[in-house]
Amino acid sequence: MSLLDVNFAYRPYHNRHRVVYILHADTGESEDIAAAFSEQGFMASTAQTVDALARLIELHRPDVILVDLAAARQHDDLIATLRSIAFGVRVFILADSNPDAIDVVRAVRSGAMSVFVKPFQLTEMTRAVGDELRADLRPGADDSPIVQGMSSLTPREMDVLRHVIAGETNKESALALGISPRTVEVHRAAVMRKLGARNAAEMIRMVLKG
Repeated sequence: MSLLDVNFAYRPYHNRHRVVYILHADTGESEDIAAAFSEQGFMASTAQTVDALARLIELHRPDVILVDLAAARQHDDLIATLRSIAFGVRVFILADSNPDAIDVVRAVRSGAMSVFVKPFQLTEMTRAVGDELRADLRPGADDSPIVQGMSSLTPREMDVLRHVIAGETNKESALALGISPRTVEVHRAAVMRKLGARNAAEMIRMVLKG
């Protein structure tokens, strides 16, 4: 931890005037997420459709948009489009448990900052968004991403990781590498452990952003 990190504490009052939109078809879940952000000082609103989200953006440019992965899958280039019409916006993905790797790869490569996977941990979610936004208050800080633990991966684990990042299933990776799907699962679990990723979606995000 740097001296700058020690001296700078990001507090809820830093979030005033920060706008968060949640695009999710599940009204109850999106309202729970909005409430968590409101408690941290954000101005949070929800939308159940892309059209409704577009109307919100016309009213007020957001700082953050949380997008349901299903919506991103249904609308080509949704994340890139959001980032172009709301300049500087941070887009995060809301995914069901065990999302397809190819969907996560596409989302991150389109510009998504991170992926939150069910069951959503709202405290961690608001903290992660706050950590991303505090870079705005720290001009000149070195935000170069570093993937810790990458150097500890074995050659086979690196092979498996490359196939995961390519969006392949365990079966596809196993066929390409000449090993069993179960062996791929074992190597993938080892990679996640060494990188400190809680799930495959987080592992993909860490590597692509790093």
